[in-house]
Amino acid sequence: MMQRRRVDVVVIGAGPAGSMAAAELAKRGLKVLLVDKRSQVGVPVRCAEGVGKVGLMRYFAIRPQWISAETDTVRLYAPNGDYLQLNQGMQGLILNRRVFDADLAKWAAEAGAQLCLQTYACGLLMDRGWVRGAQLQGPKGRLSVRAKLIIAADGVESRVARWAGVDTTLALKDVESCAQYLMGGLELDPPRCEFYFGRQVAPGGYAWIFPKGLSRANVGVGISGNYAGRRTAKEYLDDFVARVVPGGEKMGFVTGGVPVSRVLKKVYGPGLLIVGDAARQSNPLSGGGIIPALEAGRLAARVAVQALAEDDLSERSLCRYQKAWNQSLGQSYARHYRLKEAVTRLPDKTLNATARTLRATEPHRLTLFQIFMTALRNRPSLILDIRHLFRSREPD
Repeated sequence: MMQRRRVDVVVIGAGPAGSMAAAELAKRGLKVLLVDKRSQVGVPVRCAEGVGKVGLMRYFAIRPQWISAETDTVRLYAPNGDYLQLNQGMQGLILNRRVFDADLAKWAAEAGAQLCLQTYACGLLMDRGWVRGAQLQGPKGRLSVRAKLIIAADGVESRVARWAGVDTTLALKDVESCAQYLMGGLELDPPRCEFYFGRQVAPGGYAWIFPKGLSRANVGVGISGNYAGRRTAKEYLDDFVARVVPGGEKMGFVTGGVPVSRVLKKVYGPGLLIVGDAARQSNPLSGGGIIPALEAGRLAARVAVQALAEDDLSERSLCRYQKAWNQSLGQSYARHYRLKEAVTRLPDKTLNATARTLRATEPHRLTLFQIFMTALRNRPSLILDIRHLFRSREPD
């Protein structure tokens, strides 16, 4: 027998975007149901787990148990092995996403949201184009939940947005196919984030080594979807590991897709808001998704509170979310996307020449602005994008 319920908001997906939205809504006294298909929030970890320290501090007082490692140095390796080292403004954190995500979901529950794990969204309740609720399947059977608003936070593979009629199609060039090992037995002194570029290493993307403490690191490769049909990301990763960290011990393996696209044309519909990777709100230049997910969840909650108070869940009301996103990160990410399109087309010889030109610059003086200006010096149409991008802060 199907159970029936009624709430103010159903949030589908308990990642950073969904948990942030659920917590902000519950704190304001709304009846919120937060559901996730996994049996444990944060598991499995499908993320390199790197985030800017300053960026994360905009949202939380950072808890020590969230942090696997702190870094203040970045190395960028050209295809020929030359590297550039940056120390200026490079404060980063490598998270323990199992703990971080679990804490965010717990925070939402403590604020008053009901958290239901092992609960799948299997359809939407629709009424003449309006989203009126969700059909859920949980440990106790099927559940029909009427809601004034659905927030789709179900990741890059989002089905919820598609069920509502939103076009979530990604071009191959706008999605990264990623593979990552958790590796042990590595010499990582001092801890730093390392990025490797080149058509033989990671065509259309990059490889990374992010330290996790105790001689462990996330070692991964992300390649453009344009190339994934020729060789898999795992094949590129295995070659990279054999060449760069041959003595490491493979302790875990994950794969996944990362959107590196423009944000969806519409991240809202009548009775619907879409957040995080489901809305393609990750940084298209780096693929980083944690900070934009937190921002999207917070903005969506603010708009939802106002819309619910006005009893107006129409597109005319909920479009304020898209406007708020554009004012916050959207305009900058549009510039990130244009730069991504240019950078992924650079031949290896240009990357090598950039490293050769700048390698004498001292690490505490070298900036990402200089690197981009040097690598893209033959693309004058992008100068304004580069200047705007680095006017106030480095990319997330």
